Amino acid sequence: MKKVLLILAVIITFLAMGAVTHLPDASGKTALKCKYYTADSLADATVSLGNIYGYVQRIVIDSTGTDTTFSISLTDNASYTIWTKANLTSASEPYSYVITMEDTSGNVFGGVPVTGDLSIVQANCDDASMSALTVYVYYTEELR
Repeated sequence: MKKVLLILAVIITFLAMGAVTHLPDASGKTALKCKYYTADSLADATVSLGNIYGYVQRIVIDSTGTDTTFSISLTDNASYTIWTKANLTSASEPYSYVITMEDTSGNVFGGVPVTGDLSIVQANCDDASMSALTVYVYYTEELR
């Protein structure tokens, strides 16, 4: 009887261990992080957010005013534009966009990989009709 109970205890232990193998390797490595930029000047500018080693997932654009023709872009450390949106209007703010990429077969994936400096490019902002601009970039960081 003791052997049967011991065998059952071992089987239950192995089953319980198998049930937790779906947990991530490192706690929190896929949690969303945020970097943001608040414009000091509404003139055309390129502003560095610093280094990101992971996947850019979402961008949120919030402005105050009535400007109807400004644009925001994200560029990586090689000055490659990974996301851009023109003809934004302050009246419809805030905007929130999922950032995706497409492979050569037409499959769309969420998130764009970035390894290094990420910059925000603001263009055509009119300081006479816009009083504030803040851009939030959400990303998941992978372990290096």
